[in-house]
Amino acid sequence: MEASLNPQQDSGGSLEFKLDFEGTRSRWAAFWKGQNQRPLVSIVLPRLGVKPIGYPPYLSWWDGNLPPILDQIEAWAETHEFLGDAVPFATICLEVYRIVWVGCTPT
Repeated sequence: MEASLNPQQDSGGSLEFKLDFEGTRSRWAAFWKGQNQRPLVSIVLPRLGVKPIGYPPYLSWWDGNLPPILDQIEAWAETHEFLGDAVPFATICLEVYRIVWVGCTPT
């Protein structure tokens, strides 16, 4: 069975690292429909008072050892603020591109 990390399945309208996700989701939906009323602004900044963890280098997962990479992605999300229309995500390419919404519950 394939895991799906779909933020639309989250009934609370929030992600762990993006609490105001419902408004962001509707603005992105309008953007993709060509109906947005303003530019989308994505701002990712280190959280104040914590040492920021960097995003893993591109292709750092290539050896197949994903657990430490996934831990680093989660630590990165925990130490950063996702302001405006920014949504925490990671792209991991195995055999095809897959987008992982950071903070979602796999279903």
